[in-house]
Order: sequence, then C-alpha cells, then structure tokens
Amino acid sequence: MTEQQNIHLLYSQLRADQLAAYLTSQDWEVKTDPRTGRLQCIGPSHAEGQRYEIFVSRDTTARNHRWHLQRAVYALCDIENREPAEIVSDMLRMPVSPAAEQRDDVLQVRNDSPASVTMTVGDGQLTMVLEPGQVVGFAATDGTRQALRADIAAGSVSLR
Repeated sequence: MTEQQNIHLLYSQLRADQLAAYLTSQDWEVKTDPRTGRLQCIGPSHAEGQRYEIFVSRDTTARNHRWHLQRAVYALCDIENREPAEIVSDMLRMPVSPAAEQRDDVLQVRNDSPASVTMTVGDGQLTMVLEPGQVVGFAATDGTRQALRADIAAGSVSLR
C-alpha cells in the first residue's frame, strides 16, 4: 500500500469524536455548539496571542464532513509539527465514550493484540493490516442490515 493510500485509509476511519478525544488529551477545550451541533475546539495561544480554533461537524452526512476533518488534521500538522498519518493514527487510538461509539449501522473492529493483524473484507475486495491498538469502522451505506460472518484465525480476520 502506498503512503497516499495509507493516509486515505486512515482518514476513512476517522470520526469527529476521535478528533475531540485527541484534542482533549492535548489540553484543548472542546465544546459542542448547541445551535449547530458542531464541535468547537479551542487550543493553546499561538505567536500572535490568539488561541487556535477548529470547527468540525459531528454529522457524518453533512456536506464536506470528511474534508473538514482533513483540514483539522492539516491544521494540527502545522501546530504540532508532525505528519498527518502520525496524528490520525494517534486519534484512531483514542478511547471514545460508549455513547459516542454506539451506532447500529457501524461495525468497529479493534486490534487488541500486540501484533499486526491482516483483515480481509468480502471476497478480497479490501485487505488491510491493523496495527496494535488500531480501530477500523465499517458503516452501512445502503440502509439495510445484513448478516455478517467473521472468521478469525491466528493473525487474520475475514469479514463476509
């Protein structure tokens, strides 16, 4: 997998709640605007004396939702002087409150083992390596609920 494919895969797994948990762990103030439902994240002061601010919708169906998450990550790249993949990987490892995680149309798979695990979805349409502590989520996009079979073997998971 190329670095570009890897970062796109990481971004596809990122949720606003993980961004909020990460920023909170970095001493940012995170609030939800009661009127819009957007996250308002207020960080430390920068050189001009003003505080950093990041706004992101929690609504995954909102227009440009994924784009806003990516912009937030790139802003953090400048603030933290780190690469996007490093920051997103850290965000994906953040524990999120059970209420924020519960959705009946999402399956989350977490690698709690100390070793990497290879995961295959469907008949090989998607294969990925889950690093220790990494979480990947799959959302139902067609409005249906279908049975899912998970085959687990040493070092691999297959979802069908």
